[in-house]
Amino acid sequence: MQIQTDRALLALFAPDDPAAHAYRRSIDQLGNLPVIMLVYRDPDLASAPGMQRNAELTAKVESIAGVRGVLSPSILETVVTRLRPTGPRPALMDKSNAVSRGFFQIFSGYTHSKDRQYGAVAAILDPEKMRESVRSIRQLAERWNQNLEGEGSEIQLVGEPVLLDDAFDLIERDGQRLAMFVVALLGFVLLVTLRDLRVVAVSVLVILWSVVVTRAVMVTMGIPLSLVSSILTSIVAIIASTSTLHWGVAAARYRRRGHRSVEAAARSLRDLFSPIFWTCVTTAAGFLSLTVSRIVPVQQFGVMIAVATTSVLISLLVIGPAIMALPWGDLQTRLVRDRKPSRLQRFFQTFSRRIASLSIDWRWSLLLVLGIVTVVTGYWMSGSTVESNFLNNFRSNAKISKAYRDVENHLGGSGVWDIVLQAPAELDKTFLANVRDFESQLRKIRIPASDKEGTTIGLSKVLSLADADRVAMEASLMRFVPPSTRLLLMRTQIPTFYDALISEPNDQGNRSMRIMLRSQEDLNASDKLALINAVENEVKKFSQSHPETKPYVAGYYVLMTGLVRSLIDDQWRSLVVSTIAIMLLLVMATGSVRDVIAALPTNLAPIVWILGTAAVIQGRLNMGAAMIGACAIGLSIDGSVHYLIAKNRIARRHSRRPLQSIAIVAAGKVGVPVLLATVALILGFGGLTTSEFVPTATFGGLLSITLAIATIANLTLLPALVTALRARRD
Repeated sequence: MQIQTDRALLALFAPDDPAAHAYRRSIDQLGNLPVIMLVYRDPDLASAPGMQRNAELTAKVESIAGVRGVLSPSILETVVTRLRPTGPRPALMDKSNAVSRGFFQIFSGYTHSKDRQYGAVAAILDPEKMRESVRSIRQLAERWNQNLEGEGSEIQLVGEPVLLDDAFDLIERDGQRLAMFVVALLGFVLLVTLRDLRVVAVSVLVILWSVVVTRAVMVTMGIPLSLVSSILTSIVAIIASTSTLHWGVAAARYRRRGHRSVEAAARSLRDLFSPIFWTCVTTAAGFLSLTVSRIVPVQQFGVMIAVATTSVLISLLVIGPAIMALPWGDLQTRLVRDRKPSRLQRFFQTFSRRIASLSIDWRWSLLLVLGIVTVVTGYWMSGSTVESNFLNNFRSNAKISKAYRDVENHLGGSGVWDIVLQAPAELDKTFLANVRDFESQLRKIRIPASDKEGTTIGLSKVLSLADADRVAMEASLMRFVPPSTRLLLMRTQIPTFYDALISEPNDQGNRSMRIMLRSQEDLNASDKLALINAVENEVKKFSQSHPETKPYVAGYYVLMTGLVRSLIDDQWRSLVVSTIAIMLLLVMATGSVRDVIAALPTNLAPIVWILGTAAVIQGRLNMGAAMIGACAIGLSIDGSVHYLIAKNRIARRHSRRPLQSIAIVAAGKVGVPVLLATVALILGFGGLTTSEFVPTATFGGLLSITLAIATIANLTLLPALVTALRARRD
């Protein structure tokens, strides 16, 4: 059995999420209809050659396997021509006829722009064959663009399937690249600084074993790979390599004292078993806190990393001793000239002791300055806004960004959502008139924009079968027939459009009817929520006057607006839970409440500093910042655990030694592996900043900076707090 990647939008949400429930309900009632739009600019769209080009493109799209149906200007041209056989061509573009004007107005924003400069072919896909269809449509667009000879612009693809497919492709690619960078860099750092192939071998084997075991557990539990799980190998590499670094440094110290390899491995493992154990446990607790999230992949990611951390601990104890006990000469590298620590190790050790000493000497000034910085950045962070525009998750020069900008600017906006209501089996005049009145109220919605004084926001498009019926009545032959006859014509001519907007009667004799809504995607979160609330208020009013319709709001736009908000909100819940869990575990690990009081601000403050600064610089926090808190504290706590346990061990051995001296010596012992690991992590995660997927770039950049600052905090702020609190020596 192979682990699969779940790319479905609904896979991001818990089953009891209200917006997801409404979306699932709409799918059950009207079917899952993923739509791709092939958008292109054609100044001659309103001419016969322009309409012919559209007809050729429509035929090619319709012939692709997995495409259930299409809607385009050339198809609407056929419908209008049948309703009014005589007149100029193209009939759809005839401004002098009410039927032509009506159909042109209804479908503007879907198949063409109001200025007649942009055309589009909307393809409805079979959900079971969606990925294959998307791939074929991409290939068609590429061939079409290569053969373009000056008529109009290149075809651009938009739609939920394209958006999610591009996002997943970028994330998976970035995850693979990150894994290679992190593993390679950590291996290089281990080899160059410790000059011991055994440590590298332990690290690599532990990473491979832990990843395989974690994936096996995921398959057994039925957990698929998701939007956030592509960095599994990287996180495992970090946890495994940092623990191995501590072990390697300690083992090398014993070998320099003249101990044989077996004895050095045993003594160093005895010294480090406690900190390595508690590091893995606190890291697992930090990531398990993500299970309080309302986003399913984030929950699964937390469980996955907790399993991986447990696997790292077990594999270190099983694999590590056997390799670390091998004779030194058997794996000695040519880089080794003597048994002295490398220059880099000596530099890091001296650096760690000196900055710890300075921090302790100036601890009260340091604590005052950092306290002020924390208050200021915390204030900035509290006033941050959420980046709810999913398009801003892509670089501005990415193809999909350009495509969606064209839709935003020329086709009425890329925010797609619906109102679903119950309709009678036989659509009569009264019902259709009520729907049109309801749509009129929806079109009147205007709310003030929060960031642009004097401007208002509303729906750019409201469309249903009731509108098509009203336009069809303009044809002289259709004026005196019942609505069912007019709708039968549309069902015959444009079945794709008809089936997307209304279902077949169910056993109770009712249908489900869709009112399609369009709005601007490029709005901030508060404006989006205000617009959604305004629409929901109108839905409630209509429901009160027409309770039999049972209307509700659903759709991609509503889902994605809530998704980003939930990710940001869940971060604080996860951070609180992880802080409490880690605090309890640290009390068990150190036996000192004062040590825990010193460790928590050391690891929490850098998160506040970075997110507050990012909120000021970037203006809005995006999805890349959503898991920084729990991830950063889960990874940075490693330095605090090793430092506190080393400090307590030195205090027990040298009970008469001054606390300040103990704190400085402890910093020198843990500083080397902590700084070495941080250098590799900064380089590894920093490589993500070049990603085309902005949240990935944000995650990589913020996590790199946070870990770097957290490492320095563990060597400065933590010793300062320990001595300031005058913790009792055990």
